[in-house]
Amino acid sequence: PELYGYGDFDFAIKLETPTGKVMVYDSDGRLCPIGFNSAGLAIGVFNLHLDQTEGFQRSSVSAQAVVWELLLGQHTLASALEFLRDLKVAPMVGFALLLADRVSGAVTVEVNADSNHLVPDGVIGKLLVRSNHPLSAISEPHFGDAQSARRSSERRRRCLLTHLTKHFAKQAAGQEQKLESREKGTSGSQSKETSRPEKGTGRQAEAEVNLEQEKDEEKGRKKKDNSKDQRQKKRKVQAGKDKADPTKDVKKPDKTKAVRPFDDSLCAVGGSCSVSTEEALHCLRGRFIRNLSTLACVAIDLQKLEMKVLLRERHPPTPKEISVFTEAAKKPGPAMAKYLTEGVIENPLTKAPRIVTGMPAQHFHRWGKYAFAMNDEPKAEESSSTTADR
Repeated sequence: PELYGYGDFDFAIKLETPTGKVMVYDSDGRLCPIGFNSAGLAIGVFNLHLDQTEGFQRSSVSAQAVVWELLLGQHTLASALEFLRDLKVAPMVGFALLLADRVSGAVTVEVNADSNHLVPDGVIGKLLVRSNHPLSAISEPHFGDAQSARRSSERRRRCLLTHLTKHFAKQAAGQEQKLESREKGTSGSQSKETSRPEKGTGRQAEAEVNLEQEKDEEKGRKKKDNSKDQRQKKRKVQAGKDKADPTKDVKKPDKTKAVRPFDDSLCAVGGSCSVSTEEALHCLRGRFIRNLSTLACVAIDLQKLEMKVLLRERHPPTPKEISVFTEAAKKPGPAMAKYLTEGVIENPLTKAPRIVTGMPAQHFHRWGKYAFAMNDEPKAEESSSTTADR
């Protein structure tokens, strides 16, 4: 967080040129943005932590220059890939781009600092998830960060895939239920037209149906209770056997949940799958996807040309608030001072103004929610009491 000024200098930029508009989110004034243009191209930039340095000793092009050319030049996904393939000057450093548009889909591009910078010929249109570690064979040998950083990056990617899998499975189930309800509604209306009940029999039939439903529910509860009792009996019997035979190794259940890969077939139900900006922010709140180094979360909707941001804001604590949190957490003064310096404690109800110095300071964090549209003025939404990823 300190490297990026704790997010104190993050800002949104909206630019307009004779060729079109650009809306971006920039961290710490580095002009290496996440954003989109009015042609419908969105770009995300990822530092791959490669160990290549030769780009600093020769003529080269920076990641910022590439991104701004694609955005301000009003490129589409197709023209952006063509531009990268025809790049005559090698990049200064290695990085990855996530490119997407509202028609074709998305593609990831890993750019290398040597002349073999990569533009993949992969399938465009698949859902893509990536983080800050190289995926291509060209970039892989140049990864220069610690292995713990790589494991953290891989875990973030896996966990986000899991959250997206759950989201699309739920979405697919909802679409199936809608289709079933429509079919039932159609058949029900047809049967009503063919055979209308006599006056006074409708309520009686409804009461009989309700009675049958109550009986079925009662049977289900009894069956569930019986199966639960049987499982408890089996566990007690097994525990007695294990106790009688101390030489037997008791295998403990594995509580770690396997990360399920994303299933593209989940998108096939109903012909499409989608993620709104709110749903995207919700997926990024998952465990292991963000941490104390997370300063902001950005979601872009290319259909609506809008961007939503959760910003980790810093707010100074009052002596009374420090006393209350120290007593509630039952932590000694030095431990609480460390928590406040690292910004561990969230206080969504704080009324203190934001800290905007970019320097270390004791603080609570609060997630401010902001919405930006290409054709509207920016506005702050209600604050969020949860967490984010940049």
